[in-house]
Amino acid sequence: MIRHAATQVDYRIEAEELDWDQVGGDEEQMGPRLQFAAEIDHPDLGLLSWEAWEYPVGILDDIDQNIGPHQLIENFDFSIEFEPDEPDSEDEDSSLTAEERKSQIDAMVEWFHANFEDPANRLPYVSAEGGYQWVNGGPFDAREEVESNFPDAPQGLIEAAVDEIQSDGLFDWASKDFSDFDDGDLDDATQAPDFDDDDEEDVSVESLMEAVAAQLAGGQGDGSVPKFGRDELGRLDFQGWPEPADLRPPSPLLAPLREAAQRLVQSLAGTNAHSNLLRAAQNYEEVLRGDTPSIGGAYARGVMLENAYRHSRDLIEREELPPLPNDAPLAADDLIALHGAFVMNNPDGQALVEGAAAYQMPERTIEAFERAATRFATEIQQATALFSPATQTLVADAVQSVGTGPHSARSRQVAGLVIGGLAIGIGHVLGEAGMSILVDGFKASALGAGAVQAAAAGYNTLFNFVAAHLHDINTIIAATGTDAGWLSPLSRLIQKLRRQANEAAWGG
Repeated sequence: MIRHAATQVDYRIEAEELDWDQVGGDEEQMGPRLQFAAEIDHPDLGLLSWEAWEYPVGILDDIDQNIGPHQLIENFDFSIEFEPDEPDSEDEDSSLTAEERKSQIDAMVEWFHANFEDPANRLPYVSAEGGYQWVNGGPFDAREEVESNFPDAPQGLIEAAVDEIQSDGLFDWASKDFSDFDDGDLDDATQAPDFDDDDEEDVSVESLMEAVAAQLAGGQGDGSVPKFGRDELGRLDFQGWPEPADLRPPSPLLAPLREAAQRLVQSLAGTNAHSNLLRAAQNYEEVLRGDTPSIGGAYARGVMLENAYRHSRDLIEREELPPLPNDAPLAADDLIALHGAFVMNNPDGQALVEGAAAYQMPERTIEAFERAATRFATEIQQATALFSPATQTLVADAVQSVGTGPHSARSRQVAGLVIGGLAIGIGHVLGEAGMSILVDGFKASALGAGAVQAAAAGYNTLFNFVAAHLHDINTIIAATGTDAGWLSPLSRLIQKLRRQANEAAWGG
């Protein structure tokens, strides 16, 4: 109810008169913060408007209104309500029994997998050309293909089949039909191995081993990805960020940037409540050391620092953390502002910022990427015999805020670059061993997928780790454009070895 400022007449506005629309939103620590607005042009009161914010999803966070000079006597009762989907009788055939329903879903899933596959299985991957080379069409969408081939199937069964097909987080599929593929479509540098794709059984393990070995010998990273090598215990160890290939004169912003980083570290020293932010600041300060600090390292550590600062502020606002020390907020703001200028003052930094646009992916691709990155990071934390503490910490730092912070695309980008660099490091280590040693060890572990639990470090255990998590690695690499072309022939090799192990186990 609103009282007119001049006439003092009360007017009641009914809730049904407001038509709400989403007008904005941004990404916060606990997901999207959505802004909604509604307005009404009242004949006596003029233009009236209301705004409401939903954060986190399902929770009414704040409300506001603009009623001009008038007095608000009684406001609306606001709440977030979800309207259940109306069942569509045309979509579900209620006459189907549970067994018939399962049979039809299984038939659709079986048909799809008979005609489509993970692109990592056989498609060439060329980072310079943007990733997978869809030489036989694609990428294909499971929903579109199932709906096209089963036009009369109830929509509910199609949804169930598509959910099962995409349950592993793969959304872009390749066709298994290579009948129209001409090797001439690719130049020599990008051609897949010359295998007869119509008869996978004719592809020998030896040929696949040669293809993987050739790719392992060629994969290299650049200044934007971290370096990994083997430590004295044989584990994959984070060994820093490459120095710039083009040794330009130091940026005039470098000295004030270092001073700003030191001020933030000093302002946070001695506080236990904000240890995560302190560690992010220390990591950022460390990457700036040396005459020619890595722009890739500074960019990545800067994104992590911004995310840690935003997270601390959110927790403070929710009174889950005490306030920052008095001089820390100003020191953090100054450092982040200088960091942005430092990155944009360097051509490599500009390229990284522009490259983040590639991580503004479709929603389903974002979900698959973030699930794969989180799962892979978790497995790395558990594989202590394969990855050093430095590697585990870097991957955890990169992935813990993936998709969040003030620049969510950059957060995904940094996670992809770190894991992409790790994939390159894994490839180099595997290349040192020789494929015959790796394959013999893989065969000895039966299907290979369960061998990750082995406590012994070494080439074979690392090979088995890659085999067990190949799908997640492929999902991440496909989005990053990292030069890890050895994954495609490796996928086929592992499939071949697993099929042979299955046949041996069943006497085939």
